[in-house]
Amino acid sequence: MRQTSTGRRVGVAVGSVACVVAAVWAATPMAQAADGDSVVARGSLRLAPNFGVLNIDAKASTTAGKTEGSYTATVTAGTAPLPLQVRGPITCLDVTGDTASFVYPIQGSTPDVLPGALRGAVAIQITLTKGGQGQPDRVGVFGPVPRQALSTCAPRPTQFDFVGTLDIHAG
Repeated sequence: MRQTSTGRRVGVAVGSVACVVAAVWAATPMAQAADGDSVVARGSLRLAPNFGVLNIDAKASTTAGKTEGSYTATVTAGTAPLPLQVRGPITCLDVTGDTASFVYPIQGSTPDVLPGALRGAVAIQITLTKGGQGQPDRVGVFGPVPRQALSTCAPRPTQFDFVGTLDIHAG
């Protein structure tokens, strides 16, 4: 920790600001999707043709103002699944037109390599866009980041091809 010429500790001030920002993020509720919004995605995030790095299995919907769903991701090398999965509940869903975005806190992994303190404390945001007129479906991944950093599930960029089944429905 460094001291200024007046003897104040700069590190304490920076740490205090970081705690306040984290508390504000944690207190900010995630926006809920409209009733009837849903997404079902089963497919592969592709870096190149026939080279996937992540198989995605997600299903979420919003009823009576509450979003429910589940997500499982299996790491792959090309088309071969590797023995690593992460999973969690979908807690936030945003559907706008042909784009769906959701957040899931990581609750577990197979094999069980996730430390207990991180279960539910880190989250990932997935954004999927349905391709049209000969364009491929797209997917973007943001995270893992501290769960408090995701105060909304507004769509983010979709920089990778998504090959599989994608059904997005706006309520």
